[in-house]
Amino acid sequence: MVRELLDARDPQVFERDPHAILESFLLLQQHSELKGMTAPTLRALWRARMRIDSRFRRDPANRALFIPCYSSRAHRARAAPDEPVFDPRTLPADVGRIVGQMQHDLFHVYAVDQHILQVIRNVRRFTMVEFAHEYPLCSRLIANFERHWLLYVAAMFHDIAKGRGGDHSRLGMLDARRFCRAHAIAHDDVRLVEFLVEHHLAMSSVAQKKDLSDPEVIRDFAALVQTERRLVALYLLTVADIAAPARRCGMPGRASCWRISSV
Repeated sequence: MVRELLDARDPQVFERDPHAILESFLLLQQHSELKGMTAPTLRALWRARMRIDSRFRRDPANRALFIPCYSSRAHRARAAPDEPVFDPRTLPADVGRIVGQMQHDLFHVYAVDQHILQVIRNVRRFTMVEFAHEYPLCSRLIANFERHWLLYVAAMFHDIAKGRGGDHSRLGMLDARRFCRAHAIAHDDVRLVEFLVEHHLAMSSVAQKKDLSDPEVIRDFAALVQTERRLVALYLLTVADIAAPARRCGMPGRASCWRISSV
């Protein structure tokens, strides 16, 4: 550690041992005294970025570290909301299909990849005390939401299948299922992520396009959601999704934007 920054003493460590890339991100999550990485360490990570490939993603040791990098709450209170602490190449290969892909509608003002990043960023802001004034209800709900990191996974996949043809919600759900199973996520949690990705438009559609005074509308929505946990999760994801077009990524340029903030 150098001046509260994570420092790699060996500048070749990430190229020699790519597994250390994920270990470095996990260290940031586990140690609240760390405020980021030194410039030489960030440069070393950049030089080693090509070592992250399909073989890297299939490696069981790397898969075992990916979810902990998302799930730790230890560092969330100290990290800046736009801090670049995650390399995009560690994300599912499907992300590459939507990098820079524009959305020609009235609801999305950014490319799909940037929009997804902003949704993840918004969910993370719900967990941070300093941003509780923005969406107070969301902050209260997520504080009591067990395994809140499942919302990051759902956010990652909610629009990942756009542009492939067919129902992007259904295709994204299948992608999310494969990802969750490959990373040994518990069955009930997989079902929650699948539900969120497949039905991420349901709440906004009902709220904005249907008559909420109609008991049948409410019954149908309740039958779809079924549980309070699903309702809370869908509400949090919906708010993060709707709010995403209003926020700009803190770093210019598409490549910079695909560095996910500390979670």
